[in-house]
Amino acid sequence: MIKYFLILIHFISFLNAFSIRGNVVDNNSTPVSFAIIQNISSGQWEIGDEFGHFTIVCALQDSLIIKRYGYEQSILIVENNSHITIFMKIDPIVVDPVVINENRSLIASFSRHYDFEQKVIGGIASKLRQLPGIQIRSYGGLAGNATVSIDGGSGSHTKIIYEGIDLTSPQNGGTDISQLPGQLISSASMAPQPGLFYGSGTTDGIIYLKNAGHNTSFTTSFGNWGRHSWTAQKGFHVSKLKAHASIGQLKAEDNYKVQWRGEKSLRKNNHFSKDYSTLSFSSSIHPRFNLTGSFLYSKQNRGVAGLVYSPSLNASRNDELVLMSISGSYLLSNGFLNGRISKRNSDENYIDPDYAIDSRHTVYSNQLHVSAKLNISPNISIHTQGEYSLEGITSTDTDHQRRNNVSGLISADWNRNSILLRSAIRFDKIGNTHQGYTYNTDLTWKQSTHIKHIISVGTSLRVPSFNDMYWIPGGNEHLQPEEAVKVMIIHSWQSEKSKFDLTTRHIKSTNLIQWVPGENHWQAENIASTDRTSLTLSSQLLLPFFDFNGHITRLWTRDYHRKNSLRYAPDYSGFIALSKNFKSVSIAISGHYTGERIAMYDFPEDEILPDYFISSASISFDQSIFNQIITVSFSIENMSDKQYQTVLGYPEPGRAFNLTFNIHPKEKS
Repeated sequence: MIKYFLILIHFISFLNAFSIRGNVVDNNSTPVSFAIIQNISSGQWEIGDEFGHFTIVCALQDSLIIKRYGYEQSILIVENNSHITIFMKIDPIVVDPVVINENRSLIASFSRHYDFEQKVIGGIASKLRQLPGIQIRSYGGLAGNATVSIDGGSGSHTKIIYEGIDLTSPQNGGTDISQLPGQLISSASMAPQPGLFYGSGTTDGIIYLKNAGHNTSFTTSFGNWGRHSWTAQKGFHVSKLKAHASIGQLKAEDNYKVQWRGEKSLRKNNHFSKDYSTLSFSSSIHPRFNLTGSFLYSKQNRGVAGLVYSPSLNASRNDELVLMSISGSYLLSNGFLNGRISKRNSDENYIDPDYAIDSRHTVYSNQLHVSAKLNISPNISIHTQGEYSLEGITSTDTDHQRRNNVSGLISADWNRNSILLRSAIRFDKIGNTHQGYTYNTDLTWKQSTHIKHIISVGTSLRVPSFNDMYWIPGGNEHLQPEEAVKVMIIHSWQSEKSKFDLTTRHIKSTNLIQWVPGENHWQAENIASTDRTSLTLSSQLLLPFFDFNGHITRLWTRDYHRKNSLRYAPDYSGFIALSKNFKSVSIAISGHYTGERIAMYDFPEDEILPDYFISSASISFDQSIFNQIITVSFSIENMSDKQYQTVLGYPEPGRAFNLTFNIHPKEKS
């Protein structure tokens, strides 16, 4: 570990900057894709994404040059560190730069963005709880599998995207976030609707995760239960190429004390270790062509403690995750052409000698994605995309299976004055057995500078996973896709320093796949239909004395097969965080609440998990040494030492302490 520390000290250079996030749009608030944003002072540059989003390192009063083929060059003066919107004029003729110094809200903005500070409390689960309507279901501690769901739905109905790569496992249709290096996730964007651009498994929404691609730092931390981690990151840029690399490790014994129905015990065989590395790059090869790429590798070795009332002291699981993507964009004066190749590979080996179990699952998903956007008039644009993917699994429990998937989408935008109308239709053909159409229509009305309203109506589907169809025994090759009809209404108020959203959603799902008892074994069937209605109030405020982030959700659910509320769907949930940054000290306090949930039906009465409120706090101290900042942070998670479960029979850890040391380049005050 000392070796990595010394190497990083050698390479870290003096950098006076902070990260600022923004959007590039034209005068009709239509996103300008793949613009180049350059900091004149530092020479650093970034390429915006397909939807006009970007993040760049800068300082107050820095000048940013914004370039994009087919648009007038613009200049923006950085006056604060809040989110910025850059407006560009459509004009392929070279003219003098346009100076911009105003921020305006976007009529087309659909997702909400959340930045995670280096000093944020906890791991990836704690970060994602800042997003409205989120529930994390974990099988106990760092070693337990963990999934994310929105508004009481299944984890297989929420799509998670890392740097443009779909994390969904074709084996079970979900994403295990315990495989991700939470230390490197710097931000998340949440789009509850629509999900047509990503197809199957987007009923409840999409969460986009971004890597900390601007950080050069070394971090090490120590906690109770033998928790220890370190991460080294290096970012650099030369000429038309910029890149970022990281490497790290996390280890934990995690044998914590638990209480189950009045009896105390020690949670054993809960050890966990993770090795991880990432690499990303972007290159502006030509004013009309750019290239980006991303890579992630993680390897986990974990004990499997089992149910608290039926522990497994010798079971273990080793798993690996590999993500790769490369994307190229060719810019047109009135749009773009984009192509992307991505790959997701995972390998898992579960061993329990007490039951003579030795199972292995190797899963892959290779995807070719092409898309194009054309602005055919100042008010009308067309977006098309096509995808081909090859998915496969080699497993001791499903044999060898594979399928070829093809999809196509066309979307049209009509944008005039304060009204945006967007309609899209998508066709999916999954393997040789499933196909279907989904659609979505959105109407956005920008009532004023700060207020807008969104109405969205559409459908979605989720195709059966390999486990659903081929698990031995119980898989059902005749399963049909799950289907849903969705309606969403958003009332949004946004200024430079505050945001308020009031979101109402209703989702009616049919053909839901459930595993039910048969004559000799459990088997998968399309038998369930559900209704879910949610009302969520969320806000982000930059106040004079502190920063505030919070949300609260009221959820109504109905399982028509069971004639009861849905399992693991709380009536109420919420999150609140207060933070304050002083000259050299930062403090933060947060808490998340989850109401009562049904965990199991009819045994002989419904098994109810009690509600819980988990509070956390942190304090950080900064000290400047040789043009570097040494940050020492101390945090406490679950301050009240609350005993709670997110999945029945798998208790979560109690009070956790963590001491963190970080070295990073000095920033301007």
